[in-house]
Amino acid sequence: MLPRCHHGPLLALASLLVACSGSGGDTGYWHGDPNDPGHDDVPFEPDVLLVYAYASYDGDILDEFMLEPGNAASTLPPVMMFVFADYRYFSTWNEDYACEWVGQVTVEGVDDMGSPDLWLGYAVSLELLETDCYDMDPWVWGEPTPTSVMESAFFGLGYGPLSTGFETELRALVDLQGDDWATDWAPYTFSMHVGLWDDTQGGLVAHEVAFAQSFEMVDGALSSALDDDPVLMPLTDEPVPPEGLIIGFSWRELDPMILLK
Repeated sequence: MLPRCHHGPLLALASLLVACSGSGGDTGYWHGDPNDPGHDDVPFEPDVLLVYAYASYDGDILDEFMLEPGNAASTLPPVMMFVFADYRYFSTWNEDYACEWVGQVTVEGVDDMGSPDLWLGYAVSLELLETDCYDMDPWVWGEPTPTSVMESAFFGLGYGPLSTGFETELRALVDLQGDDWATDWAPYTFSMHVGLWDDTQGGLVAHEVAFAQSFEMVDGALSSALDDDPVLMPLTDEPVPPEGLIIGFSWRELDPMILLK
């Protein structure tokens, strides 16, 4: 399966902008206003956690970005998006079986998360921007949203080369869908790692959960219009991601309960 949103990363960003402005939101089975009389009381017990991230990179820091040149209202901070999903989501692609928690990323310091091969690695904190996860089980998550867990947890965010196993998995699907790996993917694609706290290690441990690509930016904004094909930035011989808007597309699933350990 191709990762959620990969067919149109800029449109996904546009949706994110709408959500963060407060004018979007789901009204599905587990979503909507919890004060609405029609709101369902069945707790959402997700089976899978998917992670995406969006941030500009100028060769120095992860930073905010504009979706539209010269339009300050289109500015977004660096964000991580966590998709909590029921297994039924993957057989139906029905949004009723998934919800999103979007948090603003603040870099707290450099951290290789136990993976010295990473090009970039940071310890980060998250602050809620938007969520439609209103019916998580409070006996598990402490409240009907995962916000208190997400904002109090230790996270890491990093980028590096594709591991052999990860590349093999991704390439198999690329070949299956008829793309040319050597031309269309290899020159542009690298890995995104999410760091999760591990008591036995006494620190953050990197999990290679997403592939990443960088898209051209000009004057702090995406160089292409929302309805155009984004301009991919090629990898170089330097051990750093290409400068631009880095988007991490979820590929490997995590167990949501890992956030509670």
